[in-house]
Amino acid sequence: SSGGGPGGGSGGRSTCVGDHLAAGACSAVVSRTLVAPLERVKMEMMVGVHSATLRRRGLLRSLRALLARGGVSELWAGNGTNLMRVVPFRAVNFCTFDMLKRALDSGLLGSQADTIGLGSDGGDGPHASRFLAGAGAGVVATLVCFPLDTVRTLLLSQAGGARLGPLALAATAQEVVCAHGVGRLYRGIKPAMISQAPSSALFYGTYDLLKTNTLRRRSASDADEEPMLTAAESLLFGGMAGMVSEACCFPLEVLRRRMQVSGGKVGVTALVRGILREGGLRSLYGGVLPAVLQVIPNAAMGYFTYERTLYWISHRRTAD
Repeated sequence: SSGGGPGGGSGGRSTCVGDHLAAGACSAVVSRTLVAPLERVKMEMMVGVHSATLRRRGLLRSLRALLARGGVSELWAGNGTNLMRVVPFRAVNFCTFDMLKRALDSGLLGSQADTIGLGSDGGDGPHASRFLAGAGAGVVATLVCFPLDTVRTLLLSQAGGARLGPLALAATAQEVVCAHGVGRLYRGIKPAMISQAPSSALFYGTYDLLKTNTLRRRSASDADEEPMLTAAESLLFGGMAGMVSEACCFPLEVLRRRMQVSGGKVGVTALVRGILREGGLRSLYGGVLPAVLQVIPNAAMGYFTYERTLYWISHRRTAD
């Protein structure tokens, strides 16, 4: 990772792929467990259990319905299953972003890099390499982890599915493959790829934009010390980046979830028309409020934990 100190990666110390994967996994466990209740409410509003009426409920009504169904524990129901999906996704995502960013900054594209704005940071702010690396990270992580996401969505769309554990995840995957083939696990991959590329690009690009400008100003004012983000700045920038990417790409997320539940029996055009018939454009943003409320602490804690863990790993290796 580029940058210095806890707020800027590993501070110039060498890190390997395993370090990035481990830091990404820790990031996923901490951040997703923290926001698990909002994730449950979001999924309830996006895919419901069986009817469109349930999906049209607002944030508070959906929250009350979950509490009435199983108490406070219902808000964390399925978190273990969710982590089985999120941990590898976040690990691959963060790792791929850092690897792509390093490759682009080291001149992977040769002399053409500067011409198209993909050179290393030497100008006024981060180059397009951050956004390109972010898009690539989203695509790679989606390709690797999409089957887990499909199975988890199918579980949550069933009554009581959220309370089923990891064994149910494996059993559901086996049933789907036996009945419909492996291809069924990738139904909805197109809108997922279309949504993840800009979403990851906006997330990483926005964070890096905020971080780079802050560190540049700090370096100019105090040239004697290695610039680094404070914990509050890392949390704030992560939250802002998550909010921007989630708000801009949410309709594609809704479309992806509905395609997973429908099993690909309905085409994209027909699915969009059906969603619009449920409640107009508002239906494409069903669950956006809990999603944004969720993504702010999730992204903030996610990036903060990732960079702090990577920093700790690199320092531990140096000390040893």
